[in-house]
Amino acid sequence: MKTLKQRGFTLIEVAFALFILTFVLLSMCTMVYSVIRAAGQSREIIIANTLLQDQMELLKNTPYASLTSGSDSPLFQNVTYARRWFITPSNNLTILTVTVSWNDRVPRSATLTTYRAESK
Repeated sequence: MKTLKQRGFTLIEVAFALFILTFVLLSMCTMVYSVIRAAGQSREIIIANTLLQDQMELLKNTPYASLTSGSDSPLFQNVTYARRWFITPSNNLTILTVTVSWNDRVPRSATLTTYRAESK
């Protein structure tokens, strides 16, 4: 009687392959989640920096006598940014400071400061 060579996989080989596949897929899911979260944080930082620069340019182009401190709360992509700007006279210069704050699981903020001299 001839014996046939059996072909295929054993149950242990299949279980081990499924274990490795599951581990790889879970690792990839974690990595994809981290990338998506980092992209969202980057988007929020870019928006905050744009808000900083826009307000600073507005303050730089405002007549010196009209400079006043203030605040507003712009809303972009379901995130509310608290923007405040301060005008601080100092000798012959004026210090212009703009701060943008927002919440991204933790409170975050960015600040931009420059000096402006009174033009005569």
